[in-house]
Amino acid sequence: MVQPFGDRRYRERGAPARFTSARGHALRQVEMSNVSYSVYVIDLKEDVLKERKFRKANRRYVEGNPCVYVGSTACTPDERFQQHRCGYKHNRYAKRYGVELSKNVDKNALPRMSHTIRRAAEAQEQELADELRRKGWAVWSH
Repeated sequence: MVQPFGDRRYRERGAPARFTSARGHALRQVEMSNVSYSVYVIDLKEDVLKERKFRKANRRYVEGNPCVYVGSTACTPDERFQQHRCGYKHNRYAKRYGVELSKNVDKNALPRMSHTIRRAAEAQEQELADELRRKGWAVWSH
């Protein structure tokens, strides 16, 4: 558990707070200003429809449409896909049923713009997932 180091009342106004771990070790603040996030789509095998939880989340799926996983990452989409396949911070559907990065998604629906704020990328991820569901696709996203 991370807790503030020292009391705010005794800290100079405008001075950054220091944080310590549960053992009292000072944690470094990581500069994240140069990180950019992007949204990616992975095509899944239709076998994923055999998973009850996946089917339940996609009740409006139209047979014949693609099954996909939508995510956001600070890596390149290719690197993130390989991480899913290798089991590193993976989604179970992307690992078991992932085929390739999707070529079915309309380029206008998936702009190649990068986000400097993680929440903006996650919001775009959710918008894209909702749009694909409205089209009758089977979509998994967090």
